[in-house]
Parts: sequence; structure tokens; C-alpha cells
Amino acid sequence: MRSMVSLAILLLISGVAVAVPLSVAEDPGRALAADLSDHVVRVMGIRAGGRGALPAVGVLLGDGDLVLTTTQRAERGRRTTVVVPGEEERIGEVIVRDRATGATLIRISPPASVGGIDVSGATPKAGDPILTAGFPFGGPGAELKAAVGLGVIAQVRRKSAMDDPADYLITSAVNLGDVGGPIIDRTGKLIGILSHRGDPYTGLAAAIPVPRIRRAMEALAEAKTALSPARPTTVVRDDAWPVHDTLEDAVDLVDPAVFSIVVTREVRGRPGVSAGTAFFIDHEGHALTVSENVRDVKTIRAILPDGREFPVTRRGEDERRGVVLLTVEGGELPGPVKLATELPAIGSFVAAVGRPGGKDWWNGPLVTVGIIGAQNRNDRRWGALHTDAAVNRGNAGGPLLDLDGNVVGLLSTLGGSTLTGLGANSGLGFAIPSKTILEFLPALLRGETLAHRPGHLGVTLNNTPAPGGGVIVDGVDPVRPAARAGMMVGDVIIETNGDPIRGIEDLRRVFTELREGEEAVIIVRRGEETLTLRPTLGKWPTPPR
Repeated sequence: MRSMVSLAILLLISGVAVAVPLSVAEDPGRALAADLSDHVVRVMGIRAGGRGALPAVGVLLGDGDLVLTTTQRAERGRRTTVVVPGEEERIGEVIVRDRATGATLIRISPPASVGGIDVSGATPKAGDPILTAGFPFGGPGAELKAAVGLGVIAQVRRKSAMDDPADYLITSAVNLGDVGGPIIDRTGKLIGILSHRGDPYTGLAAAIPVPRIRRAMEALAEAKTALSPARPTTVVRDDAWPVHDTLEDAVDLVDPAVFSIVVTREVRGRPGVSAGTAFFIDHEGHALTVSENVRDVKTIRAILPDGREFPVTRRGEDERRGVVLLTVEGGELPGPVKLATELPAIGSFVAAVGRPGGKDWWNGPLVTVGIIGAQNRNDRRWGALHTDAAVNRGNAGGPLLDLDGNVVGLLSTLGGSTLTGLGANSGLGFAIPSKTILEFLPALLRGETLAHRPGHLGVTLNNTPAPGGGVIVDGVDPVRPAARAGMMVGDVIIETNGDPIRGIEDLRRVFTELREGEEAVIIVRRGEETLTLRPTLGKWPTPPR
């Protein structure tokens, strides 16, 4: 006992905080996940939708005698087997299916002992935390419980400003083994089920909202009471999500300044239209976006969050980082965001905000949530912030926010997110730091275009660090600057322009700042000698990707 007291005193003196484990009641993820996984079942013998061959996932409703899922061509009366974790298999029968969404209701007998989940949750908003559940590896064993994922509602989409939700876009760990699985809100109530129809534009997963399912099924006598509130599930305090609530406040703060840009361009000789995101940075109508949103366009129009439209002109561009400054030529415009002057800390929480809706402005913002994973990620164009907040074509050009509502970066897909199957986003996002943008913003405000002319050395390099540090030269183009300066195969580059080179990432970072026509001072190790070479960098033979 004395040694334990001494250890506690020592920790306090040394300034080390002792973590106190949260109770189940204080930990919303633990409490909800435990309850949710008890209500998730496997539906065998029915395809879940899409091209997947895995069985459907379902969620228990009512008194535990109903299963809600999504299926393909499951006619009324179709028999199936339902696997309830920890219990005997049940025989199920399809009693109704909505053709528009694939939502399917199955009656099982006898009812599951855990009862059904509550479906009286309110319509969420973008940024609200959610839990999803499914069987990602397909195993239907009776002892297997569902895997649970934490995410957020990315966007609530409607067919018009007056409609109920048509679907939700969500961020969470989603795959074919989760189709039909439940999505619950922060209080443990069912708000939707996972659809096989992911959104091809953003790469995010889509969910069928409970209000839409209710409308489709209320017209059928067999299902009139199927989606009424069921047995209460675990209730978690609504104030137990401080990070999400703080980020929602940050999103509310900047949301009026984030808007859609609709561009027209010619595609194979025909006019094409696409939408992107931009945001205001001052009271004079200046806004930032990324070059992929406005490349080779004929016209640009801004659609503000209240539906007003204004023409847009390009003012300046930084070609290397792909940052474009726009001017919105309108009347009364929303107030600007605040650009952060420092890099955010690794591990700090952030929210990515976009408005890809274009003329469907009533869909509101698209919000994803994550943390800063790394700073100064090396790329030929910029030292990027790396985040696991999903970044895609839908929110590229929008702001990346910290907990105080400051914009810490401009969202970009350059070198980032790829879309893979079932609306799955790669989970890797990049943002151009606001601190970096502020360095060249005055030039853009003057209407300048900062050309991207990276210098070319004319060598191939070995990715494996040399013994003792440095980068090994594997090949030298005989007509390029490196050869003219005397560089040879086997040389080890150990310093460039005064910066030590430990590996290829150091060399890439230094060369990011070097331009065509500039002289580079490169120190190489050649056997036992150390040589200083001074190549004048040439023009890239083809534009760098």
C-alpha cells in the first residue's frame, strides 16, 4: 500500500496525469455499441443488394419479432433464415418490401429475447455522431456479434427544400458485409439502415432514413405498426459527446461563408456542368477554392446557402498548390471565415465542410469529422495536412476547421482520396495549410498567377537510404543538368542548399521549393571523397503529375 501511495505522489510531482477509466454511463461509444450489437442479425438466403454475395444484415424491431433490412427482389412471402447472435436460428417471412429503396420487413418466430430497437429518433443534421453495425466478414455463426463503427452524418439530402430526407450520406467503416445494417443516433435510436447505393460523386456511403421507410410502409396494412417505438434501449446522456458538439458549433459558425460553385465547360464538344465548394475570406467577396474545381471552365456561378446566385470571376492562382482566388460579384454577402496562422497539432480534432449541392442548396453542408494525422506531408506541390476526415470531390475547395471554428486548411483531393466500391472513401484526406496560403495570398489578391515551374535535375534515385544517411543516385540522364554538373551513378546526395539529406523525403521537400533556372548547391559523397556540385536546374520534359 505504501508503495502505491509513493507511486501516486511521484506521478503528481512529475506532472504526469493519471487517466481515470470512464464508466459505461460516461462512455457513449461503449454503452451504445454494447446495446446495438445485441440487436443486429444476419438474414440468410436473401441478397442484400448491389453486386455483393454476402447475406443481408438486419436490425430487430417491434417486440423482437420483426427484422428491418434491405434486399434485392425479395417478394412477399419469401422464406428466409434469421441468425440472432447467442440464440437459436429463426424462420423469417418477408411481409413487405419497398421497391424504391429495397427496405424490407421480415417477421420472425419466435421473437428474439432482446426485443426491438427504438425508432423514434429525430432527423439528424450534418456532423451528428452515429454508430453503424454489420458483419464485415460475412460469418453467420450464432455466437458472432456485429462489428460496430463510429461515424457522423455527412449530409442530409432532400428532393426539395420541403421534403423529408431522401437519404443520408455517412462516414463510417462501411463494406458489403454491412448492407442493411442499422444506423443509430447519439441517444441509441434507429435513424436509418445502410443502403448498397453509395454516392458516386463523394464516395461516401448512403443510408435509407427511417422517415422514408415509414412513409413507404405505412400504406401497407401489415406494416402500419411495424416502425412504432419499440422497447427502450440504452439511453446515453445527450451531453456526452463534447467533441462532436464543439465541432458542430464550429461548423455552424462558418457554414454561411461556405458555398457551392457551379461551372460550365465543354466536354468532348458538348457543354457540361459540375459543382464544387468555395468559401469567403473577406468582406469584399474574395473566396478560395482549389484548381480542380475551376480548371478549363467557361463560366462560374456562386450559389449561396440561402439559394441566391451570383457570377464569379477568377482573380489569382498559385499553380503549385492548386489554390485559386475567386471574386463573387454580388450584393450583400456572408461574413468571412478566419484563417489560422499556425499549423494545427497532430491529433487535434477537425471538421471538413463542403457544399457540393449546386442548385440543390437546401441539402445543406457536407460535414466529415476526424483528426490531424500528420503535418507537412511531402508532395511535389505542397506540404500538406493529412487528416482522416473524409475529403472527396464533394467537399474539395471547402474549409478544414479546428474546434474554435478557425480554418486550418483548404481541402484538396490532390494525391488523396480514391473511391473504392460501395461508396467507400479511402479515408485519407489532404488540406493545404492556411498558414501556407497566407504567405502567398497577398499576391493572389493583386491578381497574380504564381506559375509552377519546378526545376528538373535529371536523375533517378534509390528509395532506400544510404548507409550513414543520404540518397543514392541510381541513374543520370547524360543531357540533363546533373550530368553537366558532374554527378555520377553511385553518388550519395547528403546536402542540398544547406539542408542535410537523410533520405528521399528530405530531398523531395527541398526540391519542392526549387525552380527552373535556379542553381542548386548539392554536396555528394563519392567513395571517400566529398564533392560540391552546382547544377542549374532545367525544364521538366513533361509537366509533373
